[in-house]
Amino acid sequence: MSYLFNNFIYRPLINLIIWLYNTVAFHDLGIAIIIATVIVRFLLFPMYQKMMKYQAIQKKMQPELAKIQKEMKGNYEAQGTALMAVYKKYHMSPFASLYSILLIIIQLPIFLALFKIFTVGLQKDLSPFLYNFVANPGVLNHTFLGLINLNEKSMVLTGIVALAQFVQIKLSTPKSGPDDVIKMPSGTIMGFILAGMTVLVLANLPAAAGIYWLVTTVFSVVQQKTSEITLSKNEEFKGDNAEPNKLP
Repeated sequence: MSYLFNNFIYRPLINLIIWLYNTVAFHDLGIAIIIATVIVRFLLFPMYQKMMKYQAIQKKMQPELAKIQKEMKGNYEAQGTALMAVYKKYHMSPFASLYSILLIIIQLPIFLALFKIFTVGLQKDLSPFLYNFVANPGVLNHTFLGLINLNEKSMVLTGIVALAQFVQIKLSTPKSGPDDVIKMPSGTIMGFILAGMTVLVLANLPAAAGIYWLVTTVFSVVQQKTSEITLSKNEEFKGDNAEPNKLP
């Protein structure tokens, strides 16, 4: 397993970062990390796009699902039928949320490889890991734009990442109406929770990890808003014209 991880995930990623550092990043490690992160996100774009689509449709469905849960409270058979009608109306599967879990599983080895690169990989001799066509740059410039030492912790960068995470969750969390039976945690509460977790994690990691986290969060926000705009013009997002099973 470690052989597969090192040769098919860790080594290609560290070579990508060093190649970018040597060629288009002006020998600035922070810029190389930003470009590498964008490339990774574009490679994962189709899977993220599908997840964003599911999230946007679920957000659109939430008021209808909450109404059914309220008006059919206790009548589980009728409630189940009505809920399935809403899912059918929006061409959604009740198990679509499992796709998010699958994406997390796929992402995990990539994140672990990047974590290893940022914490130890860029601090030691790179020669054993570089491909023949990637030149060893020798001593790396670990200062991002001459301002941030990527080997050290940066509370300023951590705060910026936490704010970006807060905005992302705030934008993606469906809002619950005052009459909803099952209250969804507000985007504000969820945003504060995730932002706090972000601070706890990044406060103990080098700034290089914060650069990656910030770029991938901003990329997610842009992709989410773009997906919502695109889907709002899509008939599948609007749902079929036919109403789901009427409530008694």
